[in-house]
Amino acid sequence: MYSLVSQPRLLPIVSGNLSEDQTFLFHHFFYTLSRLIVSASDDSINVYRNVIIPMAFSCPDVLDSLLLLAATHLSSRYDKFTRHNAVYKGRVLRALIRRLETDKDLSDISTLTTIIMLSINEVFEANSPSDWVKHLVAAGKIVTPYLSHCRSSDKDMRMILDIFTYHNVLALISTGQPSLFTDIYYQDSRWASLTGQRTAFLASVDALLSIAAQISCLIADRTNLVANQPHTASQLRHKLELWSPPDAIPDDFRNTGEAMRHAALLMLQKSNQSLGIDFVSCSRAVISHLRLVPIESSTVASHLWPLFMAGSCLTDGGASACQRDRYFVRERLVLMEARRGFRTVEVVKARLERMWCSSDMEIPFVEEGPMILY
Repeated sequence: MYSLVSQPRLLPIVSGNLSEDQTFLFHHFFYTLSRLIVSASDDSINVYRNVIIPMAFSCPDVLDSLLLLAATHLSSRYDKFTRHNAVYKGRVLRALIRRLETDKDLSDISTLTTIIMLSINEVFEANSPSDWVKHLVAAGKIVTPYLSHCRSSDKDMRMILDIFTYHNVLALISTGQPSLFTDIYYQDSRWASLTGQRTAFLASVDALLSIAAQISCLIADRTNLVANQPHTASQLRHKLELWSPPDAIPDDFRNTGEAMRHAALLMLQKSNQSLGIDFVSCSRAVISHLRLVPIESSTVASHLWPLFMAGSCLTDGGASACQRDRYFVRERLVLMEARRGFRTVEVVKARLERMWCSSDMEIPFVEEGPMILY
């Protein structure tokens, strides 16, 4: 799974200030994690490799957050890295608290990057959706005033903002916290910095994710749910039905985007049964599109949310078609966990298994609260 042997001829230039353990963690981030946590395989637009790693060697907080991610990821397979996880998490949090307490200007790109990396660490640990949300809300408090005063960001900042916007919308979908909704992004629909570049996955689905954010916010707003929800829900359904993947993008992007679109339709129907969206056909559409994406594809990094949405609708355990679809969801999650090593995948699989067991036994499933869908 994870090679514990360095590859000297491929190693980037590493600061001489790093210890042997730090160098190993850095290499793990560079060679493994930097590719696992993006949905596109084009290294030339990989924000972790091209922006965050260079930033780390001029900003100790970012470097420590990078080493924290590597330690957390490795600890899911090797217990000896649990100690490193605790050390770096404490260092990052203490340094960030000092900065937030003393710096008047928090719009520095390294502060935002550190907070975003902490939020990604919560995805790896899969222990606390509330901490995941807290980190993203904190990042949002930096992003919103920054954007209101700075209309044109440089390329590096725009790519960092893409990470924030993507994780923010997934947290909104997963937890339904309306405080995560960022008007400047999700109302305007298009926000990806690399719009028009066919190898940039986010540029293919940013408008779709904006619609999903609007659906999540609608579900979370209980007062709006009563007064305006039917009209707004119909408008959002219309947007989803009109959305289509951009032309000339890879098939993996296209099928992942279509799976996300049908997952968003499932969300919308769960919020408003009167829309008449067919759960069965939508869940099968999600699965049929994901079947076409090989497990080796980089876009599998974005499959957890649609897999969970489809899996949660597979309640007719007596039907052979339902059993086949459950088998695919189960096996895909097993492969994702084995190849990617994210604890979040294991948590999602366990939740679905409990839901299916309750359904098959005709026992009402007791909602267990929000979870992290990466």
